[in-house]
Amino acid sequence: SLHPALMPLLIIREAKKGAPEELRLGKRVLVRSTGANGAPCLLEGRLVDFDVKEDEKWHIVVNAPLGSTKRREFVYDVDATEYVIVSPEKEHKMGVDSRVVGCFGDSQAEGGWAWYEGVVVGWDNGRATVVYTDGTTWTSRYPPEERYVDIKQSEGLLNRHSVSGMNPEDMPLIVISPPDNSPS
Repeated sequence: SLHPALMPLLIIREAKKGAPEELRLGKRVLVRSTGANGAPCLLEGRLVDFDVKEDEKWHIVVNAPLGSTKRREFVYDVDATEYVIVSPEKEHKMGVDSRVVGCFGDSQAEGGWAWYEGVVVGWDNGRATVVYTDGTTWTSRYPPEERYVDIKQSEGLLNRHSVSGMNPEDMPLIVISPPDNSPS
């Protein structure tokens, strides 16, 4: 039998083992915020911790925006609206009606840039035309250069200066949900 003082350690260790599959340290998490003119945007972040708390729910800690020391804590929920845990690239199919995020420079967003949501309205095998939530339309190559979406490389590549100077055609897109009629 285990000494009572050691029971909490055992519970925590088992709780981490039983974590939802998408909770993995270092994973890209986009945190809802606002940018220019109060427009909704998503800040680039990384999952830096997760654990079960007294309320018996999983809590996640996200460092966002990248490059800052700001940490944000959320109760984990697969249907959360205040953050998006991004699936590995290529997990979702690109096509008309896919929901995507594209990055734009935004001096009013924390960190000077952010991801903005949009819907693909045109798909021509390699070029996605996206209408963003602010009504603007851009066409970007897809898939983007791997270095921009690879979690290990993008942290050093995506910043206020690189994003603000990027040609919209080269802007990385990440599919956050597939078309309604398509399996992930």
